[in-house]
Amino acid sequence: MKKFPVLFLTIWFLSGCSSKLDWHQTEDFEAHPVLTMDLFHTEIRGDRFYPNGVPLTEIHDTIPFKAFKEKHVKDGLQKMVYYFHVKNELPASFKGTIEFLKGDNQVVSSFEAIIQPGTPQNPYAHEFRYTIIKNNTPEIVLTENLVVSFQRLDNNDISGAPGLLKVRSKGDFYVVIQ
Repeated sequence: MKKFPVLFLTIWFLSGCSSKLDWHQTEDFEAHPVLTMDLFHTEIRGDRFYPNGVPLTEIHDTIPFKAFKEKHVKDGLQKMVYYFHVKNELPASFKGTIEFLKGDNQVVSSFEAIIQPGTPQNPYAHEFRYTIIKNNTPEIVLTENLVVSFQRLDNNDISGAPGLLKVRSKGDFYVVIQ
């Protein structure tokens, strides 16, 4: 007699906890990772603007951009947030420019930031953010190089100035993987 309620409860429990499995759920699966990549960093002394004693108004460099070599990043990109952190210890102001270039060196996107003067004891520090939405700029995934440039905005002699212009950048890539 005691076995009947136990058997009944066991059957009721097992039947209530089972249902048909939907093996096609994996077709609807999406992952939304955010990938963070360090893109470049540099430290620039003031004398770099004076090669052989001749003042330059601008210095620049081209950096390979490998983030879109990864198929899942290129295909699944939703948006990219670009961080450009500067710490200026030099008594000079600059315009920093970042250009995203396709393989044929055409500019896909760019942004500029004004960097205020500072000193080693009181540096100017700021983090600039630039967001690129793939739907608004679909060619961004064709980026192969970054051109980073710093243009002088004043005539202060910084050839022997103590301190550095320190720049670090990274990107957060918001991706959908299906």
